[in-house]
Order: sequence, then structure tokens, then C-alpha cells
Amino acid sequence: MSDRVQEILSWYGADNPGTLTNLARLLNHGALAGTGKMVILPVDQGFEHGPARSFAPNPDAYDPRYHFELAIESGCNAYAAPLGFLEAGARDFAGQIPLILKVNDHDVLQEESDPMQALNASWIVRPERPVDTWTAIPLLAGVAVADAVKQRTHVEARLKWPNDVLVGARKLAGILTEAEVPDFVVVGLGMNVAQQSFDGDRADAATSIAIEGGKRLDRPDLLATTLKRFSDALRDPAAALNHYRALCVTIGQTVRVERATGDPVGGFARAIDDTGALVVETSPGDVRVASGDVVHLRPEPLPG
Repeated sequence: MSDRVQEILSWYGADNPGTLTNLARLLNHGALAGTGKMVILPVDQGFEHGPARSFAPNPDAYDPRYHFELAIESGCNAYAAPLGFLEAGARDFAGQIPLILKVNDHDVLQEESDPMQALNASWIVRPERPVDTWTAIPLLAGVAVADAVKQRTHVEARLKWPNDVLVGARKLAGILTEAEVPDFVVVGLGMNVAQQSFDGDRADAATSIAIEGGKRLDRPDLLATTLKRFSDALRDPAAALNHYRALCVTIGQTVRVERATGDPVGGFARAIDDTGALVVETSPGDVRVASGDVVHLRPEPLPG
């Protein structure tokens, strides 16, 4: 290791060994290895700097592998991209270049004077628990988000089964998961943080931490706290599910659940079981729903 790299690492004495190891990998890779300088290839999801919006047409860039090859052949210290781009080539190019996950990026779908102010992140979980209990993972993530929001911004959030985070009746954040059984689960989070208002139909349906008077709008800090809380929930899922039940506004509601099978379930949301499924009380009996889109309904008025 060069003297220059050792000097740079000495500036980060308060960081943990894992951070120092990753930084050393970046500084010792590529054409500038050992110089203390870095060139990183950053790739966005296509809205801002995609193949159709580059300095010249570049159809090859639609292939995620192209960006790995470009970063390696040009001698970059690392390649930074969103999760989907990295997953597409991580196995084929393993060990050939350090990778950096981009958990938040700006796009030009909105006006440049008011860019999107959301927190968007994805992470991979390799659960050390039976596959049939993975259905609880979105709920554990919801608890983590609600707790992180309260801890960091003092905004009180509630949870709508299975994957919405609400303040009052308006949506603050959403969680989606995708499982690659039996290996891992990808958790995706979208949270409104610094938006001051929403247009059209979203004005009544969405909110943000800024709108709710949150004390802090630090997105990296919110993400770090969310991941810490999520890790805690994975270590004690039973306690986390009990906490979810306490925060869940769906329990006790009359609901309609739209299922992927096409047969909706209507009834009284009575409970959430230990796998995270919603237990709906119907006329024929209880129905256990593992996933679906829930609509909260107003109870029918009593006759007379």
C-alpha cells in the first residue's frame, strides 16, 4: 500500500474497519491505484443520463453489462449504480471492480427548480428463517420505517397492512419486496421527505416529512436508522410483529382485499398472525390473506 493511501486512511480513524477496508479497495484499484485519486463511473436509471439522453446515441448502454465493461476497461476505481444494474452483472464480473450501490438519485421527471425530494432505497436480506415466514419481512420493514421516522423527525407514523406507512390518512412511504427463494429477499423503500406539496389527486393521498413538520430532513440519516431498526426487527421478529400490530390501522377495520388470484376477500380485519398474514373475519369463517391490496371500507349503517 502506498504512503499516500495510508495517509488518506489515517484521516478516517473514527470509522470502523469495514469502512476503511472498502475505502482501501477503492484507492488501490484501477489505473489510479495508489495515487490517492479516484475516478468512479456513476450510472443512473436512464431518466437523466440514459442511452437516449447522452451526448450521442448509445444503444449499447441499454445492456447493464456494458457499464461493467466500460468501468473495467477504462481503469475506473469503482462502478456506482442502482441495485438492478448491479444485480445484472454482479456475478459475471465478481471481483473485477469494486461496486457502489446508489440508494438515492435525482432524475428530470420533475422540474429542475424543484427536483424530487424522496428517499428511494433497496437492500438485500438473506433471512436465517424458514421460507414460509418470509411473508412477514415487509411488515418488519414497515415497523423499521415508522420507528426511524419517529426517532429522527418526531413525526408519528402508522402502518396499513401490508406495506404502506401513513400519517393520518395520507401515505408517507411504501415498501415492496421481491423474493428469490431460497436465497434472498430484495426490500425496496420509497419515502416522501422534503416535498412541500403535491399536485392533483396526490394532494389528498400523499404527505411528506416536511409537510408534517418533521424536525430533520436528512435522508442518509433516515436510511441508516431504518436499516438499523430493520436489523433489530430481524433479530426479534416476534417482538417486531407485536409492535407492528400496535401501529397497524388496518386491524379493526372493515376491509376489501384484492388478491393476485382475482378473488377479493371482504370482511372484518381481525388480526395479523405470526407469519404476517392478515386474518379477515367473513361470514363463512376466518380467511388468512398472505398478500394483497387492502381498501379500508366504512361499515354499513345499521338499519333504522
